[in-house]
Amino acid sequence: MNTDLVLLAIIFTYDAEHTQVIIEMKLVTLHIPETYVDGLEKLVESNLYPNRSEAIRIAIRDLLKRELWG
Repeated sequence: MNTDLVLLAIIFTYDAEHTQVIIEMKLVTLHIPETYVDGLEKLVESNLYPNRSEAIRIAIRDLLKRELWG
């Protein structure tokens, strides 16, 4: 079993000229069970999320809020 830890770094930068927040993202590759992928697809097909990546980002954000930042 591979136990390597991958750290996801997200940097928020404020662009005053364009009054928007720019989010720099890092690509993270991971292995997840097929049933998780199937579940993610169902969430996207149900229009609950625009794509799998966004669903995963929200899940990670909520986990971090609950376990680390909360």
